[in-house]
Amino acid sequence: MKYNIAGDNDCPLVQIQLQAGETVRIERGCMAYMSDVKLEGKMNSSKKGIGGMFSAIGRSLHSGESVFITEASGTSDHGRLGIAPAVPGKIVCLSVNDTRQYRLNTGAFLACDHSVQYVMKRQDIGKAFFGGTGGLFVMETQGEGDVLIAAFGDILELEVAQGSPITIDNEHVVAWDASLDYAIRVASGTFGFGREYNQFYDLGELGGICAKGLTLHRREGNPAPRIAETPMGILNSVGLQNPGVDAFIEEELPFLRQFDTKVIANISGNTPEEYGVMCEKLSEAGVDMIEVNISCPNVKAGGLAYGTRPELAAEVTKVAKAHAGKTPVMVKLSPNVTDVTEIAKAVADAGADALSLINTLRGMRIDVRTRRPILRMNTGGLSGPAVLPVAVRMVWEVAQAVKLPILGMGGVSKGEDAAQLLLAGASAVAVGTACFDDPYAPIKVRDGLASLAERQGLSKVSDFTGSVVPW
Repeated sequence: MKYNIAGDNDCPLVQIQLQAGETVRIERGCMAYMSDVKLEGKMNSSKKGIGGMFSAIGRSLHSGESVFITEASGTSDHGRLGIAPAVPGKIVCLSVNDTRQYRLNTGAFLACDHSVQYVMKRQDIGKAFFGGTGGLFVMETQGEGDVLIAAFGDILELEVAQGSPITIDNEHVVAWDASLDYAIRVASGTFGFGREYNQFYDLGELGGICAKGLTLHRREGNPAPRIAETPMGILNSVGLQNPGVDAFIEEELPFLRQFDTKVIANISGNTPEEYGVMCEKLSEAGVDMIEVNISCPNVKAGGLAYGTRPELAAEVTKVAKAHAGKTPVMVKLSPNVTDVTEIAKAVADAGADALSLINTLRGMRIDVRTRRPILRMNTGGLSGPAVLPVAVRMVWEVAQAVKLPILGMGGVSKGEDAAQLLLAGASAVAVGTACFDDPYAPIKVRDGLASLAERQGLSKVSDFTGSVVPW
């Protein structure tokens, strides 16, 4: 395939040159312009007739492919064809031959030489349903030639050496060598349950770990794409993918208990009763603290989030406290409210032992070319450096409204960021999204904060807390 990639890095365009009779296959709907080129829609199947139609429909249902695929053929020696992927990002060419074939994840295919075919390979049930994306089938190439793949964001090539496995979030896998032996594990959230980060440093280096959010029963989360980059952070609509509270207690908590650190279990429920059941289980299991996420929809109140009304937030807090035994309960506040202090006062009066804030801000990104939201669920939660000023303001407001310890979070990536939250009134600080960019971020924030305190002549970091001097 003779081609070149034009446009900017975020929104590339592939310009393909075709001679008379030369044919390429392209993903349906990706054509931007053409000259001296004939397009013909084909059933996305090697079979013909009714059998081919059902095969194509089945492939579409299972893998997310189009039922039809487009063949583009040059009508002269000067054929030109411009194609663009459905989402902005990176385009990469894979060369396939007798010794190397590839498997492509859902939505990765953009175009290929006519000499390249592909078949759908069935994944095992665990890989299909516990991997978060990819479906029951993935595309495997055959033949010889070039295959163009595309993905939102950048594409990085990783070499996997024998005996040195690499752990990658399956949602970020675009393509892999067909000969690669791989396994998929559920690991979602900024820190998951700590297993991946323990490969970089002893988790005992951290004061505490807020584990990935738990629900009463296992959840597979939302369909992909469910993470989108923004200029100063990310949008996510992961959908609380997690193994369930019982699996956490049986499989993850014993691992975390190996380390000299506090374990904070984060819970989300659809009803107050679900919160109560989880608090009982986690208290009996011996976690150090329970963080109650009240940004969840209350199915008994028409889907209204608990954290948006004082009476609903108070109801959940009372139930959590009644079932948590001696385990402290920390309530996580949503920033998506008119007055966060009203919610803070309500949960404080209901018996909360501490507060954490802020949760993510609701946001949205739209691909201007396809006019579709980039996230499959349309909207998601914004986190990262962009939300730090909002977090600092809300921590400051809440610290003046209630006399509870506050765990500040939102946009922290360096020691100075953490200091701002402490100055505003937080007693401790959490690091989240920064871990995606740098797994050592919590350690660097800790050390940077200690260094700042030393430079300012403070005997301990806690001396920062609440010492802001407003104008």
